[in-house]
Amino acid sequence: MKKQRGEALILAIVMALAFFGIVFVVVRLVQYSLVTTSRTTNANALKTVTASLQYYAAKNKVSLQKGYRIDGIAVPTAPTLTELQSQQYLTLGVSSTTPFGSQFKTILTVAPTGAISGFVYTQSGVINNGSVDSRFACEVASNLGEIGFCSTENSPSVIGNSSNQVANPAGNFPAIVAGSIFVSA
Repeated sequence: MKKQRGEALILAIVMALAFFGIVFVVVRLVQYSLVTTSRTTNANALKTVTASLQYYAAKNKVSLQKGYRIDGIAVPTAPTLTELQSQQYLTLGVSSTTPFGSQFKTILTVAPTGAISGFVYTQSGVINNGSVDSRFACEVASNLGEIGFCSTENSPSVIGNSSNQVANPAGNFPAIVAGSIFVSA
């Protein structure tokens, strides 16, 4: 009888450990899924705005190269999302506030060759659980592929990816996420 109780106790302990192990794995999978969904949502929002800036720059290439005024755009090399929407470069309903609470900004530069490059970037760094989160910012940028850039705590004045680094258009802020555009001359 004592032997059976001892075996039952051991079996109960093993089953409890297995149960808690399964619960731990399920909780971790749910957390991973939520982070992945958030990263994808943020990347898709940035990708949409970046595509509209690319379209704007390509359509207004000559005006940008010559420094001409562009109807409905106060500063042609830094159109706001509201201006891009009102001029139908960006679909209505896209928010100028990022899913992580910052504002999207744009900047375009015309090179002496006539090529146009630029960024859609977050005005401030990505805040996650109350603190700057460069890791998450760079994961969002990574989801954009070659056009994705981010800044880190170690190099806040630079945004970069695996192949390029440039000055941070937002200034000296870590956890900036940006999507780049390019229009050839």
